[in-house]
Amino acid sequence: MKKIGSQAQHQHSIVVINEDSDHREYITGMLEKSHKSAEYAVACAVSFDHGLKLLRQKKKNCCLLSYPSQYDDADARVLSFLKSIRRRKLGGSIAVIIIADEGQCDARTAVEFIHQGAQDFLVRQDMTASRLYSSIDDAVNRCESQKNLIHLAHYDYLTGLLNRGLFMDRLQHAVNHSKRNDVTCSLLYIDVDNFKQVNDLYGHDVGDQLLLKVSEQISHNCRNTDSAARIGGDEFAVIISSPSANDASKVTTSIIKKIAADITLKSPNIVVSLSVGVAHFPDTAKDIDQLMKQADSAMYKAKGASRAGYVEFSKSQYQQWERERRLEELLPKAIENGELSLSLQSAFHTHSDDLVSVRPQVNWSPSRYKLSCDEILAMIAKGNLFDEYYQWLIPEAFKQLQGLQLAYRHSLTLVLSLEQLNNDFLLQHLEPTLKAYPGHISKICIALGEAELLQNPLPSRKLIKQLKNQGCQIMVSQFTASYEIKAIIPTLSIDFLQLDSRCIPNLDTRLESRKTLEAAVLYAHRLNYGIGVCNIDSENDYRIALKSQCDFIEGSYCPPIADPVKVAALSQSN
Repeated sequence: MKKIGSQAQHQHSIVVINEDSDHREYITGMLEKSHKSAEYAVACAVSFDHGLKLLRQKKKNCCLLSYPSQYDDADARVLSFLKSIRRRKLGGSIAVIIIADEGQCDARTAVEFIHQGAQDFLVRQDMTASRLYSSIDDAVNRCESQKNLIHLAHYDYLTGLLNRGLFMDRLQHAVNHSKRNDVTCSLLYIDVDNFKQVNDLYGHDVGDQLLLKVSEQISHNCRNTDSAARIGGDEFAVIISSPSANDASKVTTSIIKKIAADITLKSPNIVVSLSVGVAHFPDTAKDIDQLMKQADSAMYKAKGASRAGYVEFSKSQYQQWERERRLEELLPKAIENGELSLSLQSAFHTHSDDLVSVRPQVNWSPSRYKLSCDEILAMIAKGNLFDEYYQWLIPEAFKQLQGLQLAYRHSLTLVLSLEQLNNDFLLQHLEPTLKAYPGHISKICIALGEAELLQNPLPSRKLIKQLKNQGCQIMVSQFTASYEIKAIIPTLSIDFLQLDSRCIPNLDTRLESRKTLEAAVLYAHRLNYGIGVCNIDSENDYRIALKSQCDFIEGSYCPPIADPVKVAALSQSN
């Protein structure tokens, strides 16, 4: 290393590459002439290979490369050198300036050198010390700007981890490596539990500090071969390539323990922890898309289970996942082709034993699969198929209700559960359907879940008003009698409450459940609401519900209702 000037610290560190010693001395001598020479440190290389070796050392940020005119393939040698710079990942941090004698290469060649990564091209005969220094400063600054832009394009601005774009590139590389070398590639999806509470209670600055601490712990507990990324607000991911899936478990456990030990907040009510989902290629996932979906699915299972833990996407889960994927493909055509069917869940008045309402339950039995009503509705929600579903459901339910009313000789209430709060289709088509099926139909009740009312109070109030204007009654289902819902219900124009059966488990044996039922009935009657109880499955449950003075019951203890299809067929034959 030849130091120009006496200062210990240098703004730039330059490598001069020239096989001709006279030319090297000419360039270094020119550098010495400027008053800025104290800011530079210069090393000389006698060949391209020697120059690359020096450039790999730390703190080199500029290369002055003399055009090797003594070789017939000079252009190819320079291009090869520039490609070597890029291949060794030095191109973003090393500014290359090519110096040639006048007439040694044409303008097209000089432009090609710039295109391949050189920052400047100088003619030696026109070069002065001032111009050389200016070229070096400009080239290094451009290189630094490009480096910063590349960093911003590929790394998260807050944590410094990979961003989603570079993460996807690394994930593809890891999957390709797994295919070639027959090893496992594991993906961790990491979610910070209670992060929203931290933001709400302490502000976004504290939230950002928390994300920084989490990212530091994730980085510190990953191996050098792993790739950590921030892929969302409070979501992180780690790519682990290894011969065994056990390595992913070790890294995951280490990260979770370190977060629990090192990150605490002042609030005793907020515990910072991680929920982690782990998926493996090729054990369960066959491509990147499946790997990401499986890691995401496992993470949500971890969050729903106990938090502060991790769930691995297993082969048994893969079978279930494939089942869901297959059914989700079949469902739209099943709705379109009328393959769904309805059964009616009955509700009986507790004092007269009269059938007062029916609630449609959707059924679907594709070959080889058994599905519950809740599973079908969950798939309808996931596929955003509610318009198609309601278009089939409403006329079918009205048709069956007509048959029932012929059998029971009195009007009944049809209870339709609104599975999607903001569904304009239902509002637009309910009234025309009522007109199309006049008969003895006098009551339609729309059931809204308590959770939806609490999460969306203003849209709920607007929706209830619209439904009431169409002549519908309103029921709050899954009613828990919590303080939050009790504060909202008196402000809403509703007619019925249906107590959540989870609030009154083991009704015939638990005193607490019976007291909860009695208190809920008293609350409803004070507000002039009807109240019902579902899952009444025994005579003891029935007697307790009767004693509590609730208004209607649902469950297997209720007597079977007439088959509406048979009744409708019989009425048509008569």
